[in-house]
Amino acid sequence: MVKDNAVSSSFRSPKPGKKYFNLEEAERSVSYVSRIVADLMRCYCRIADIRREVESLPVGSEYVRLNELYEAEKEKFGTFLEELHEIGLEIKDLRSGLVDFPAIHEGREICLCWRLGERTIVAWHEIDVGFSDRQSVDLLKSQLSS
Repeated sequence: MVKDNAVSSSFRSPKPGKKYFNLEEAERSVSYVSRIVADLMRCYCRIADIRREVESLPVGSEYVRLNELYEAEKEKFGTFLEELHEIGLEIKDLRSGLVDFPAIHEGREICLCWRLGERTIVAWHEIDVGFSDRQSVDLLKSQLSS
């Protein structure tokens, strides 16, 4: 049974205090964000590599050294992730460097969608769908840039 006041999962009202980007703000930050995301992805790969190496070693001095390196890399990873969160962004996929910039369109929350390697924001999507449902940002330019 559906309640009369049920709201579509794709419609989310803006949250007070949450950072939202217009298209210009998001595009101005792409250069900075790309450096953080690249660092985050490198760190993520390094953590995975070290973890595999640690798991294959018997306990000993090399194990201890690599385990300390693993913990240090995890701390760096957390710092990069926190930096993105402080900006107001959410990393969606570490393998491709996919990031969502929260935005408002027609009174509802959407995501401006960017991934590492893209020079500008080229797509957006509703909050409850993913990368495969991205739409051209050209459809939003007049509303989001104002």
